[in-house]
Amino acid sequence: MPTAPQIPLSEITWSGEGLKRPECVITTAKGEVFVGDHHCGITELGKPKRELIGARQDSCPTA
Repeated sequence: MPTAPQIPLSEITWSGEGLKRPECVITTAKGEVFVGDHHCGITELGKPKRELIGARQDSCPTA
């Protein structure tokens, strides 16, 4: 079985500030980083916080 790539601790940096309970992290192939944030649901790191209401037309339903 192939081994998982190892990331040296020196390569890990801190991103994000002011998040409340950011337990879930999702990344995309484009380098976007989304985290769960108790303040506003989902936050994209590196972008101003904004409220999203409803689902995009091309999004998948979660029910």
